[in-house]
Amino acid sequence: EKFIRYLSSIAINGQPPELGADLSRATTTTRTIYRPPPVSKEEQEQIKGTRSILLEQGPEGYAKYVRENPSLMITDTTWRDAHQSLLAT
Repeated sequence: EKFIRYLSSIAINGQPPELGADLSRATTTTRTIYRPPPVSKEEQEQIKGTRSILLEQGPEGYAKYVRENPSLMITDTTWRDAHQSLLAT
């Protein structure tokens, strides 16, 4: 547990000067935030995702779409897993 706390501290706070870190050599990084190009109303109406299928056709229509879709479908469960982890601790 101590090792994990140490690694977490280093990742968040950086190397401490007590361990020989030279703060004068520290560099700052510039973060670039990706901003997608604006999408017109017409383009937004043409973009159909699985959520829109669920809202328009209901659970039965969505299930039919998933069964008939030959391509790989991926679901992001990051929020759900993080939520469960928080509840478990």
